[in-house]
Amino acid sequence: MKNIVVLLVAILVNSINVFADSSSYDVDGILYKIIPEEDCAVEIIRANSIENIVIPEVVNIENIEYKVKRIHQAAFYENKMKTIVLPESIDSIEGYVFQYCKNLERITIPSNVKVLSDGLFSYCDLLMEINLPVGLTYIKTSFVDCPSLRKLKIPQNVTIIGASAFTKSPIEELVIDENNNHYAFIDGVLYNKDQSLLHTYFDSANKDFVVPETVKTIEKRAFSVRGLKTIIVNDNVEEIKEAAFAHCYDLESIKLSNTIKRLESGLLTYTGIKTIEIPEGVTSIANFVFSNCEQLEKVSMPSTLEEIGGYSFRGCTALKEINLYSVTPPNAISEMHFSDVTYELATLNVPIGSLELYKGHGVWGKFVNINEIDYSGIDTIKHKEISVKLIGNTIIVSGNENIEIYDISGNVIYRGENTHVEVSVPGVYIVRVGDIIKKVVL
Repeated sequence: MKNIVVLLVAILVNSINVFADSSSYDVDGILYKIIPEEDCAVEIIRANSIENIVIPEVVNIENIEYKVKRIHQAAFYENKMKTIVLPESIDSIEGYVFQYCKNLERITIPSNVKVLSDGLFSYCDLLMEINLPVGLTYIKTSFVDCPSLRKLKIPQNVTIIGASAFTKSPIEELVIDENNNHYAFIDGVLYNKDQSLLHTYFDSANKDFVVPETVKTIEKRAFSVRGLKTIIVNDNVEEIKEAAFAHCYDLESIKLSNTIKRLESGLLTYTGIKTIEIPEGVTSIANFVFSNCEQLEKVSMPSTLEEIGGYSFRGCTALKEINLYSVTPPNAISEMHFSDVTYELATLNVPIGSLELYKGHGVWGKFVNINEIDYSGIDTIKHKEISVKLIGNTIIVSGNENIEIYDISGNVIYRGENTHVEVSVPGVYIVRVGDIIKKVVL
């Protein structure tokens, strides 16, 4: 996707250069074009690479003064400038204007600008400081991959922050204006105001995260951080959008909510997960969901699964075991679901009585090793009830499986096989035993 965007922007820049040769006006190394629908106004279409650029509010072209009102798409694309001063006369900055300005360190957006466009500061490696105007209302995918950006203040009038607005930007402090009624930044996570939407997760220092119970939707590309190893998605979450956990390279395990019906495109691509249990109730797996999960060894797919998309497990070269609980082979949109090595070396386990159906299937039949498994009783064991009691300040858990206890912020309180765990701070605690999760309140 990144390469496609770069190609499109490059084509756009070339078209601007051709256009500039025939109808632009060069004033001090900046190319302007007259805006015909406005009275004596121009837009910037391209600029020379100068370390410090100052854009005037008014330019003189053929003895006529024109107000600088707009910046055209990709006008400063790959410019080598370090700083730029924009005049207050500018009220529109189009997409990709400062993309790949790798030396740009700071900028102030004019007060009349209402929208930060797509790709506006993407891949600005040194961008550390940006002042956003009070009147700003909409932030699109403006800050993708800004590795030096640590702090940003969101003005009070911002009503929409687009999905993927901050993907791969390690912001540590997102200051939401106290009068903003649409967003909240809590413990390194951006939510909408009532915390029903988890927009972006920034906290790369945290190894484990439990999605709060208020959350019903996880936004597109919400998690794209290094360092995070475990995610537990509570069962109140009804929708997880595409690529929500993509490129969480250090992610080793995830427990998905039991309420979702579909795994969206690219959901867990390029993560380090080792096993995955797709919940009962999921009916479809979209394209590329687990592609390039090179550590993935085991996957279990539910009896409710009806369809699996293309390239869903391509690049999962460590995959050894696939458990399919559906008696009827799920519809496979294409043959390019698994890598060739998976078809050759992995074992596909299917329910008793369905072996011939799977062997005769155009996709599932490509597996060299297909076994019938008696799954009766396995679900009961897998989802057995566990006992979690609170006596005083001690959490008591039945069973001898590995136990994990988290506080409500997702911090790991305990991980091990001890069935008696003492906690000292009052609050809500999440207890996980295998795929089973319980809540206790101290």
